[in-house]
Amino acid sequence: MRTDTQLGITSKIKLQGCSIYCTLTRTDKGQPHGLFVCLKAESDKATIDPGHKAWARLAATLAGELFKRGCSIETVARKFKGYNFAPHGKLGPEGAKSIPDAIGRWLQDQAGEPKKGAKE
Repeated sequence: MRTDTQLGITSKIKLQGCSIYCTLTRTDKGQPHGLFVCLKAESDKATIDPGHKAWARLAATLAGELFKRGCSIETVARKFKGYNFAPHGKLGPEGAKSIPDAIGRWLQDQAGEPKKGAKE
């Protein structure tokens, strides 16, 4: 049974023209349980493309369902990474190729999986 309160971590990812706030929740046993994503425009006068919001919502929904079915953070991260379409942006030393790619890279960091080419 799910409790009313869950542990989670939230981070901000900056992409071209917007910021993505990702929250990964975990069960009381530390297993990933849900992913919540919110997009915000960089300026008060800018708006977020509805298509970008849809990609973020789809990624969060899919990740949450996969976590509830026992998939690991590493598996979900691998599935999201590599998709290439706008908006692009900088995420650490590498540029994110899309919103799902940015979320996959962030999930990878939450799992502690080393990035390709990173020194260990």
